[in-house]
Amino acid sequence: MKEVQQKLMAYYLGLIGIAVLLVVLGETDVMILPSMSGSAEFVAQIVMELCTIIVIPLSLKLFAVKRVHNILVEKKEKALIKWGLFRMNLLLLPMLLDILFYYQTMSPAFGYMAIILFLSLFFVNPSKGRCKDDVK
Repeated sequence: MKEVQQKLMAYYLGLIGIAVLLVVLGETDVMILPSMSGSAEFVAQIVMELCTIIVIPLSLKLFAVKRVHNILVEKKEKALIKWGLFRMNLLLLPMLLDILFYYQTMSPAFGYMAIILFLSLFFVNPSKGRCKDDVK
């Protein structure tokens, strides 16, 4: 169990590190992205808003779904690595996209969505206790 928890934590911290790197590169104007036209920005914003609204409750309640919970109880570590990565990706990947869109458009909505997704990550942190509780 400890090895699975360490792998999940390394992935979790690695992608948060990438997010911090993107923010540093964006704030220092090292990362230069092409600008977006008005309609493309609008569509990206709506898609990311819907994505954020959907993935937060889904990731928080994923392990409470009966089918997923039964798989976690039966297969324990093998299932935990699979479903744990899936759960974290539900929050981390849209957060990374929001950061990129923010620096591409400088629209505060993308920044706010990235912050909301970042704060949601604290509820799926792969700590030792949480990993043990998830497979009970």
